[in-house]
Amino acid sequence: DVEDSSRQVDVHGLAGDHIVLDIFSDTLVFELKEKLAAHWRIPHSCQDLMSGIDVLGNTDVIVETCVFESGKATPLMMVVTLGGVLQDLKSTSSRKRMTALGVLAELGPRSGPVGITAAAAQLESGDDGVRCMAVRVLGSVATKGDSMAIEEVVSRLVHRYGFVRRSAVEALRAVTDRGDRHALDAVLSYLSHRDWDVRLSVLAAVAAVALRGDVTTTTAVVRLSRDAHTSVRREALSTVQLIAEGSDEVVDAVTARLVDRDASVRSVALDALTNLTEHAYEHAIAAIVRSVRSSKGDSRCTALDALGAFAARGDELAIGTAIACFEDTDLGVRRAAVDALSNVAEKGQGFVIEAVADLLGDDDFFVRSAAVGLFPGLVTKGDHLALGAVMARLQGSTASRSAALEALGVVAARGCLDAVNAAVDLLEDCDDVVRWSAVEALGSVAHAGDERVIVAVASLLEDEVANVRRAVLGFMQELAHGNHCAMREVFLRMNHPSPDVRCAALDALGVIAVRSDRCTISAIVTLLSKEDDWSVKCCALGVFASVGDADGLATAAARQLLDDGNTLVKEAAASVLRLLGSDHRD
Repeated sequence: DVEDSSRQVDVHGLAGDHIVLDIFSDTLVFELKEKLAAHWRIPHSCQDLMSGIDVLGNTDVIVETCVFESGKATPLMMVVTLGGVLQDLKSTSSRKRMTALGVLAELGPRSGPVGITAAAAQLESGDDGVRCMAVRVLGSVATKGDSMAIEEVVSRLVHRYGFVRRSAVEALRAVTDRGDRHALDAVLSYLSHRDWDVRLSVLAAVAAVALRGDVTTTTAVVRLSRDAHTSVRREALSTVQLIAEGSDEVVDAVTARLVDRDASVRSVALDALTNLTEHAYEHAIAAIVRSVRSSKGDSRCTALDALGAFAARGDELAIGTAIACFEDTDLGVRRAAVDALSNVAEKGQGFVIEAVADLLGDDDFFVRSAAVGLFPGLVTKGDHLALGAVMARLQGSTASRSAALEALGVVAARGCLDAVNAAVDLLEDCDDVVRWSAVEALGSVAHAGDERVIVAVASLLEDEVANVRRAVLGFMQELAHGNHCAMREVFLRMNHPSPDVRCAALDALGVIAVRSDRCTISAIVTLLSKEDDWSVKCCALGVFASVGDADGLATAAARQLLDDGNTLVKEAAASVLRLLGSDHRD
């Protein structure tokens, strides 16, 4: 044992450092490598131990392989080798490659140029986990600013696969400091690459490395804000936000994108201007207003779209400019102007409300409809100023009266007497569109069960226009379900000489009657006993399907119709009987 413990080895590294270690008679080379790994932090798989010119095998017993002199430490040389790691990095197994990358990370900068090249090559792996690990490992094996690492990473910004380019951007962050001129110059050399998706990746790399205020880089990036591809223009503007300061040249370039043909580019341009300087914002709104006033055709509409973003922030110049376009002779401009005010920040602005109310009389249906749609964003329900502005338009043209009624349903609070009275008066309008709109408005502003309104609306069950009668059904369903006054009004129309009116009355009964109501079912049975019109019979059977049966009255009436001379009536009767039979079993 004494003889064993006296054996020593003096292991030298290539950097000139060495360590003397005790060994035993059965110590293996692998065990010695483990001790060296703990001391020098060089993984055992990256060590070659040499005695003279001979490389020792891992399972060799040291005292049997090397020559020992009594009282002297036997010299050995430790050489760093990446042969095994490089071999594992070629494996088809992702696990093996990740393990090999882990060895490189442990070795760090001592892996040298070979380690940098090997790690960078794994950025092209098809495995997400391997690529992510390669990014981390590059940050370990390369010192910040290492020119070779930068070249390896930047060269992959033009790789054909997007996932490789994205990994390269992340790796660039790992091997550079912000503002690294060498890295930026290398990246910028690809900024005019023929492939748009490569230009996109290069812009992401610029954003990762450039410092704010870098004029050279900013100038290069701003050029891409005019790129033919939408995604590149958008990314260029996003990058400008991160690296640019508010010089006149930058502000001019970004402002020009506020009238870009693509809405997403315009949105990013606005964000960029907001984040530059207050001067930039003022410069931009002035430029957009000039464009609205002086451009023609589609360019004006695009400028108005851009103006909408400023209006949404409550900018009075933007709002006023849009309102001025309400009277434009170009229909497209008027529509764009309405859209520009769709998100006005502050509610209750009188001049805006009046201007929008004027649009209720516009010649174009879409402008009128859009104007109605603006009111919920401009006012709170019940706003007196808006109510007055809308009601003043109830006396205009047919189109104006209809649009004003629609707006009335939006701005008036439920139960507002002035709104209810105005809508009831227009139930007798000579135009069917206005009558339809009046019913719709009452559905929004009248209280449920208001008998005066129910009687007035029910009278339109006799209207000659089917759309008006259908509007009545919607009102009844919403505000008159189970209401005795409504039932009475409907029963009165069941004896009307017109089959259309009798059908409308039956349809109304179907939406307001309480299920299995004997009074309702009896009234329908009475009607069927003297009815000759097939369409009325079908409607009556439809009500049975809706309200069910009472004491078998509906079932008996339906059975009698199985012998009707009309096929449709017989089929409807059979269908209702099947339904009522199921209802009884329940």
